[in-house]
Amino acid sequence: MIGGGNTSVERYELLGELATGGMATVYFGRQRGALGFSRTVAIKSMHPQLAKDPSFRAMFVDEAHLTARIRHPNVVPTLDIVQSESKLLIVMEYVEGVSLSVLLRAAKERGVKLPVQVVAAIARDLLDGLHAAHELVDEHGQPLGVVHRDVSPQNVLVGVDGIARVVDFGVAKATGRSYQTQTGEIRGKVGYMAPEQMFGEGVDRRTDIYAAGVVLWEALAGDRLFNAPTDAALVLLVTRGMTVAASLARGERLPEGLDALVARALSQDPGARFATAAEMAKQVAAVTPAAAREEVGRLVRELAPAELALRASYLRQSTPELESASLEPEAKAVLDVLTRATVTRATMTRDLPTSSPYTVVMPEQARRPFVPVLLPILAGMALLSIVFLISTIRFVSRGRASATEGDVHSAASALASASAAPPASAVTAPAAVVDETALAAPAPDAGEAPRSIAATSQKKSASKGGAAASATRPDCTLPYTTDREGHRHYKAECLR
Repeated sequence: MIGGGNTSVERYELLGELATGGMATVYFGRQRGALGFSRTVAIKSMHPQLAKDPSFRAMFVDEAHLTARIRHPNVVPTLDIVQSESKLLIVMEYVEGVSLSVLLRAAKERGVKLPVQVVAAIARDLLDGLHAAHELVDEHGQPLGVVHRDVSPQNVLVGVDGIARVVDFGVAKATGRSYQTQTGEIRGKVGYMAPEQMFGEGVDRRTDIYAAGVVLWEALAGDRLFNAPTDAALVLLVTRGMTVAASLARGERLPEGLDALVARALSQDPGARFATAAEMAKQVAAVTPAAAREEVGRLVRELAPAELALRASYLRQSTPELESASLEPEAKAVLDVLTRATVTRATMTRDLPTSSPYTVVMPEQARRPFVPVLLPILAGMALLSIVFLISTIRFVSRGRASATEGDVHSAASALASASAAPPASAVTAPAAVVDETALAAPAPDAGEAPRSIAATSQKKSASKGGAAASATRPDCTLPYTTDREGHRHYKAECLR
């Protein structure tokens, strides 16, 4: 967002940022009109510090005029230009999609390559769009000699409709432009510059064909063709030319003739390249068939779900009544996640349905808002678990105490009755004094609780004598007598 919130300039509202470059930032925007009219657009806003420079302002305005002239499905058209005291805006048609550079980066992160037929379809659209720009004429039918001069994966927009479009003619060369490149002045990205452009020599449409060859090589190989830490090292690599075929870099065999086609486009000599972009596009179609639009669009959705959902969130925030009912369930899931958290333009991953084919990586900044919610929940669950555990332990302990309480009470009663008669100082009679019949009493069975001698004798007498024995039973309340010295003498009749 601009200045921490949405910014409106005349009838246009600038929403979320889509991309930024050296001269301007592109925003997701909305055009407002009478009677509730609303239209989604892309708005290119020149950096304020550059808007004060007359030469940069001239370049910016020239881009708007130039792209407004190009009417081709493979070129993003300009709809309007707006100038205010502090801003200079180019209003363009909004395309739902991502740049080719985003697709290549996403594929590389997944360890896959773009299908050759998809690459062929993107290359065909790129070349057709370039050819339309190269063939542009003025009102009198005179060629304008347009040269894009900044063809790169960043400036190829691949839509979910399966169509690739050329964008950003900001440094394009054309007859009649207010700003003219000075002799020896270099504009463009070094890794995609043809040698003649790099050394400040004359450029023509074959310069763009060279850059298209670099883009085609990188889309096939899934890597950078010229990669070096400094611009000086890049210049050295470019002047040496391509040394590795795209099939070798890709690690698999390509359709016959495709390596030779790329090598021709990357020739150091402009005369050895294709004469026109249309000729190169025709040769691409002859070498390999192009994928259908549906296949290209499906690949865009699969490789860039987070980018697409982020843009859809801008739309939903600006127009809540336009809920994204047409989004696929997986894209809706991504969108719901993005609207619940702080979102950045980085690649994101998390909270997708398990059945979703999308793989999204969420940055740390977007995960932080969930931490304050999860911590209280986890702490509460831990506390409930502890309380439940303590309650369970107490319940078990009380059960065990209840189970043993009766035994303890019985044992206490037996001890009390057994110790009632003799004093604490009384000493049991030695074995020689005890009646021998006491020793002849049977021992308790294993596993049976031990019994007193008197109890055992009574049980035995009861089983033998029956009712008659119980009638003549002696007084055995105390089965023993005590002499003067305090010794106990057990009664023989009580031991039978």
